Amino acid sequence: MPPTFLYLLAFGAWLCLAFLVWLASACLLVLPMTRRFAGPLASAMACTFPAVIVFQLAALPLAAIIMGVALLAIRLIDPTNSPETSNPAVIGIGLALVLAEFAVFAGMFLLGFFEGWRTGWLVAKGQGVRSVISRGLSARLLNAFKRRR
Repeated sequence: MPPTFLYLLAFGAWLCLAFLVWLASACLLVLPMTRRFAGPLASAMACTFPAVIVFQLAALPLAAIIMGVALLAIRLIDPTNSPETSNPAVIGIGLALVLAEFAVFAGMFLLGFFEGWRTGWLVAKGQGVRSVISRGLSARLLNAFKRRR
């Protein structure tokens, strides 16, 4: 099973969750006392999509570096070009590569989901987009990293 299939499967599950959240938001519109949560809830879910895509695109260089280092290590350990191997070091590096790539993209997905949800919710509540983004977790982490350099 190719990794793209798993990614598309996860994206489909995320899309189903989004439709359920939007359905819940539509149901909140029925009762007058819950109407004030409907807009921010729908906006929060909608903002997770661009945020997650941007964060995962930002993770691509790190993923490429991890893959390049792992492939270089595999070539140094086992210089043959055989697609099949029984070398335990090569198998271990391959598994570590898969787990590292998964950790990078899962972490960026969660960070993007959090930032998108937070941004959508606060913007729907009336705050400015620029101020919401600049006070977010990722912006604070990037500012702390820039100050350290």
